[in-house]
Amino acid sequence: YLNDIEEYVMTNSFEGVYIGMLKLFFSFDADDIVILSESETGLQKWFRFTGMLRDRWKLKVNISKPKAMLFKKGGRISFYI
Repeated sequence: YLNDIEEYVMTNSFEGVYIGMLKLFFSFDADDIVILSESETGLQKWFRFTGMLRDRWKLKVNISKPKAMLFKKGGRISFYI
C-alpha cells in the first residue's frame, strides 16, 4: 500500500508542507494517516485520492475519526470546517 501511495503522490504533483528543509506530504501511524497541504485545493485532491484508495483496496473509513486543523502564521482563522 505505502509504495502505491508514495509513487502516486510523487508523480501527480501533490502539494506538501515544508517543515524546515523537509517537504512532507503525509504521515502514517498504525491505521491513521495525516495528510498535509497548504491549500484547500490540495486537501480536496488528497480526499479524492484517499477515496480512490478506499475503493481499490476495499478499506473502511471510520466517519467519526476524520478531523481537520487549519494553521496560519499570526492572527485568527476566520472560518471553521
